Amino acid sequence: MGFVRAKLRIANVDNLSQHADLELLVDTGATFTLVPASAFRQVGAKSDTEFKLRLADGSFITRKGGTVWVELEGKGYRVPVIIGEDGDTPVVGVTTLEILGLAVDPVAGKLKPTDYLLL
Repeated sequence: MGFVRAKLRIANVDNLSQHADLELLVDTGATFTLVPASAFRQVGAKSDTEFKLRLADGSFITRKGGTVWVELEGKGYRVPVIIGEDGDTPVVGVTTLEILGLAVDPVAGKLKPTDYLLL
C-alpha cells in the first residue's frame, strides 16, 4: 500500500468565497486535519480552541485550532482543524474523513464513500 493524497478546499465557514486549495497526505492515524497556518489565515478563519496532541514518540504538544469548511471528494461540511506550525506535516485526519463520510481504500490508494453508522 502506498500513500494516499487528497485535494481539498478549505474555506471560511461564514464566507465560502474565502478559500484555499490544498493537497495533503491522508493519515488515518491522525485524529484531526492539520492545515498550514498560512492557509488558515488566507481563508480568514478564527482560532477558537487549543488542542493537546500526542505525538508518535509519546510526547505531547499543543496547537491552536478552529473550524473551517472542508470540501473533499464532492462533499463539504464544517470541520475542526489544527493550525500547523513550522515543521508540522499537513495531513487529512480521520475526523474529517468521518464527518464527510469517506474512508481510505488501501487497494485502490484513494478515498471512497462510506456509510454513516448509527448503532
